[in-house]
Amino acid sequence: EYHPAGGFQVGVQTYISYPLTENISAFFNLRVDKIPNSASSSPILETEYAQLTFEPENGILKLVWKDNATSEMYHYVYDRIMDLVQKTDVKYYLADIRKLHLIAPSDRKWLQSEIIPKLFKVGLEKIAAVVSGDVYMQRHIAHINQDIEAAKRIKQFGSLDEALRWFKE
Repeated sequence: EYHPAGGFQVGVQTYISYPLTENISAFFNLRVDKIPNSASSSPILETEYAQLTFEPENGILKLVWKDNATSEMYHYVYDRIMDLVQKTDVKYYLADIRKLHLIAPSDRKWLQSEIIPKLFKVGLEKIAAVVSGDVYMQRHIAHINQDIEAAKRIKQFGSLDEALRWFKE
């Protein structure tokens, strides 16, 4: 399993024989792996639609949408995000949606009513969306903010640098 902050992964397998009695023996194999911090900048998820990375030193989970995604892929990506936020020390989520031009209304509602509230509940502090000049996507973010209690913790920006500066405030 991937542990982006570096850490130890321990597993026990049955490979070394140790006789306990004449008829019973136990088999053990202990393995400890240190995952290097350099792995933290490697994509956690890479598909033709999206790339997900985590920067543990800053607590930033970054999603870059490369293209429009099917509803199934959209849900898959956000399910992975939910898993990561629950298992790691993610404080900030940055979504670069400049190449995502269409989102089904049902997917937006699902994100808005189920995923985003859960992300904040498990400890996420801020969400930044980097959008293009696309009016549709700006409205998408505005609709999400409209109905979410924590809307002041969600903002849209025109560049990655602006979003990253806001995380530091």
